[in-house]
Amino acid sequence: MASVAPPPLSCHHPHKLLFHHRSTSPTRDHNNNPFPSFTVPKSSLSPPTTHKTHRISPTKSHSPQPFLQRLHNLCDSGNLNVALNLLHSHSQNGAVSSPHIREAIGLLLRACGHHKDIEVGRKLHAMVSASHHFRNDVVLSTRAIAMYSSCGSPADSRSVFDAATQKDLFLYNALLSCYARNALFRDAVSLFLELLSAELAPDNFTFPCVAKACSGLADAALGQAWIQLEKKISKIGYKPDTSCVLHELEEEEKIKILKNHSEKLAISYGLLNTAKGTTLRICKNLRICVDCHNAIKLVSKVVERDIILRDNKRFHHFKNGFCTCGDYW
Repeated sequence: MASVAPPPLSCHHPHKLLFHHRSTSPTRDHNNNPFPSFTVPKSSLSPPTTHKTHRISPTKSHSPQPFLQRLHNLCDSGNLNVALNLLHSHSQNGAVSSPHIREAIGLLLRACGHHKDIEVGRKLHAMVSASHHFRNDVVLSTRAIAMYSSCGSPADSRSVFDAATQKDLFLYNALLSCYARNALFRDAVSLFLELLSAELAPDNFTFPCVAKACSGLADAALGQAWIQLEKKISKIGYKPDTSCVLHELEEEEKIKILKNHSEKLAISYGLLNTAKGTTLRICKNLRICVDCHNAIKLVSKVVERDIILRDNKRFHHFKNGFCTCGDYW
């Protein structure tokens, strides 16, 4: 009997050719699934120039994507307790592999910091600490430090740092950022010195944190200098004029705001960094307020200095308790 050859597959039907090849050549997927998988067109209506395909396997899928997507949605919506329970159940039943559990932990730690939910964050951190897989994970420790920092708990951040068996630059940077963010400037400088003694090389993230800490210490020094000045001028009649503060705040809060006016800090800086008797010259792009004007007049008398201030209206020459504007500007 003569054999009949099968009709040739037309090159104008690439989908048929692709399916024929797959059907005659069973393959194993990356999970060593013994069942064949086929590549089929996404849509039979797709134009011939685009051949988007999907893999279909007869076996049950163990893809972590639905789990991670659901966790991501819960974190975005702030349902962190539900997200924690979901993570715990999947980590217990082994439905998701360790790398994806690790990714989920990092995602939830970041969400706890974003939503300032330190209670869920502590529960999650306790779970991580109890796990022999993740307790020494530097990346997760870094995330935990950042989470506690965002929640305003630098003491917890320090505890995570101290518990780490391996301290790399990322861990130091995370705690440096925490200290700078929470205005613990002296602690930040001390940690930087500790980093150098550990023979780690600072990077482009380290230096801005240290610079912020040093700047904060300088601002604190200026603030202390103004407090000392304020004590002296109070003895000769200075009283804070809170009418300059238009916010609806308590009187004490208004006084705190007045202490941080830029003219006062500039004068404090000038007095700390110039020789006795030197004239101080200050420029300001806004109109000087009444409280600062009254204070600077008395400062010029107490420190026996000429102070020349230029605001957006005019020059003010302060000397021996008086101003050349005659209190009119």
